[in-house]
Amino acid sequence: MKKIAGRLTIITLVTMFVGCGVFFAAKEGRWNALDPDNELSTFNPSIDGYVESGVGWIGDKPTLYALPSSKLILIRFDTGDFPDSVAASYLKLKVNTQPPNDADLAIHRIIQSWDATISYSLADDPVAFYNGSSVATAKIPASIPVGEDVLITLTGIYSGDKANLGNGLIVSSSATVQFDSSESGQGPVLLIEPD
Repeated sequence: MKKIAGRLTIITLVTMFVGCGVFFAAKEGRWNALDPDNELSTFNPSIDGYVESGVGWIGDKPTLYALPSSKLILIRFDTGDFPDSVAASYLKLKVNTQPPNDADLAIHRIIQSWDATISYSLADDPVAFYNGSSVATAKIPASIPVGEDVLITLTGIYSGDKANLGNGLIVSSSATVQFDSSESGQGPVLLIEPD
């Protein structure tokens, strides 16, 4: 009798745990960007490149450059397949070359439409071109290995109604940094969680 009661207790506990998802969590709602099995939607850029002081737009190159006071990375995504409202977003960049010094990245949402005729002076305008009052940051150590992915949380600057996200992102740096562009086949990737 004690064996039957013990087995019934075990069966009851196992049934309760399985029923409430303690051991087997449903895949729906897995939004951790570091989880390889996450359910975030991924988007490749519709255009990426950089704008250089005195030169202008440079696209169709395998490397994206950001240099203090001279080069800014611009990335735009086709928002047509975005969810109507974005709850969270993350930008993944692949390191192309180790920076000579630790670099602090600043990422802003672009608020003005742009094309391949953009000048550096316009791109560098925190009022007319991008939202300078809202920034996402990341630190790139000089010791980072080539080929390493950098994941940057953008939720504070790149979320909400998809109609406001179509102009893309601008990336500046406190030191020279180089990332793979979409031309390299390993360019930026945007990860999005729907609202």
